[in-house]
Amino acid sequence: MKLMSKTAIVAALAAGLCAAPHAVACTKAEAQAKADAVSARLQQIAQQNPNRLKAVVPKVEKASQRLREALEKSRNDLDQICKYFDEVLADMN
Repeated sequence: MKLMSKTAIVAALAAGLCAAPHAVACTKAEAQAKADAVSARLQQIAQQNPNRLKAVVPKVEKASQRLREALEKSRNDLDQICKYFDEVLADMN
């Protein structure tokens, strides 16, 4: 399912970005936990309400674009990564 691939993209983005070392307030473990929560929530929405998933995916994509732009300036900014996952989770609830 095309929409389910968005879950894989979010998880891969999180795993790749969280792998780089950087000392900030948000830890790699926190960022990974947030990524896991986003992935689980997307899967839950996909199973329970595929139409809602169609509405959520554009929001996730828009937030992902903002994150990519922020990370162009500071590639390993875990604070930005955590903020991204917080925003995405808030949009899904």
